[in-house]
Amino acid sequence: MSAPETKCIIPPRSEVNGCDCDEKLLDTFNNGDLHERLIALLHRPYFRFFKVNLDRKCPFWNDYSDKCSIPDCAVKTCAADELPISLRDLSVSNVQAQVAEACAQEEELSSVDYSMNADQKAEIVKWEDLQDENFCLVDDEGASDCSYLDLSKNPERYTGYVGFSPNRIWRSIYEENCFKPSNGSPTFSLAQAMQYETCFEKKAFFRVISGLHSSISIHLCALYLPPGPFGQWGPNLQEFLRRFDDSVTDGEGSDRLRNLYFTYSLLLRALVKASPRLKNEKYSTGDVLEDETLRKDVQAFLDIIAVNPSKFDESKLFSGEPAQAHALKEEFRLHFRNISRIMDCVGCQKCRLWGKLQTQGIGTALKILFSDLQTIDDLKLLRSEIVSLWQAFGRISSSLVKLAQFRSMIQAGSARGGGDMGSNVPLFQSKPSVMLLSTPSAKKMEL
Repeated sequence: MSAPETKCIIPPRSEVNGCDCDEKLLDTFNNGDLHERLIALLHRPYFRFFKVNLDRKCPFWNDYSDKCSIPDCAVKTCAADELPISLRDLSVSNVQAQVAEACAQEEELSSVDYSMNADQKAEIVKWEDLQDENFCLVDDEGASDCSYLDLSKNPERYTGYVGFSPNRIWRSIYEENCFKPSNGSPTFSLAQAMQYETCFEKKAFFRVISGLHSSISIHLCALYLPPGPFGQWGPNLQEFLRRFDDSVTDGEGSDRLRNLYFTYSLLLRALVKASPRLKNEKYSTGDVLEDETLRKDVQAFLDIIAVNPSKFDESKLFSGEPAQAHALKEEFRLHFRNISRIMDCVGCQKCRLWGKLQTQGIGTALKILFSDLQTIDDLKLLRSEIVSLWQAFGRISSSLVKLAQFRSMIQAGSARGGGDMGSNVPLFQSKPSVMLLSTPSAKKMEL
């Protein structure tokens, strides 16, 4: 369906307009000083340490035979003396016990547990009974089964976790938890879902998930380790093209990249909306000077993003007849909450870490945008929600930077992907799509 030229990233076929922006403007806004400021913030102690339970049993299937035992799948936990003072447990022995247990887990990543015990089933029942504003499950930071991880020591990158297990994760997300297209048939095809769905909110849900998927894929392609003893970490252009070139993705690659910008816009809007609340956060680490400096730096960053090219308008969603809108929002919330549960089924620990963190970050953004609050000051956020929100935005922001780097490689005509990847493979099966060559400035994207 052809459309008039516009500077919209997600204008739907209906009158509802959820976002009014241009990817080229977003690239310009994000890819320079802003991204550098953001990454500097995320390397500060408050944002760098994330407490999470990576040992929660998968609630949907019992087959753990696909658990990743590759060293790059493992995470590195933190010793007590590595943590900021405010994050250390009162009992040092408790921290040491957690670290020892985590180390034992790393030494035997291939351990298998096929059972679903009574405690697990009871926990699932409690999940079902939760009636709150959260769009995702949030680990209890006070629980003994959670461990602090230094995110700087566990980068999101290629781990070798491929094949049946990750494919099952994404199929479960798309086929069982995304809203079905209007013809009623489940699909793993983005193009089909976008073609048949007529509900703006359901399309927005799909685009958020697709944008997250695209971001994860870009990071795996940007930090890729080729097989062999002499492989070096680096960008893999061929893998990037396999995932995003229209000629090998049935025309879906460009849409996947546009959805990346959509998810970026949603997270950006959430940070802007929550700015009054975030500016009042103490950001306590136990280091008075660091905490005061961080508060000032966060406030300065929030002031910068207050003026941005994205005008994602959450008020246009769930704006119909009140009872129907409420029911649709609740369905939206439960669908996304279910996706956060699926992250506990990821077999690679490092992938599980970043999957849980980013779904929690997006869930926090949805909570900010769609909670029924009198004022934003009434918003209750846990430390882990604040960290995950900022880190998720950092991941998507970095994806835009990596995307620009891949575009430069394509424009230079280089087929060298990473390490010793050969250049004898044709770069394209056909002419590369516009989204791969450059950021479009007047391409209408229909939601």
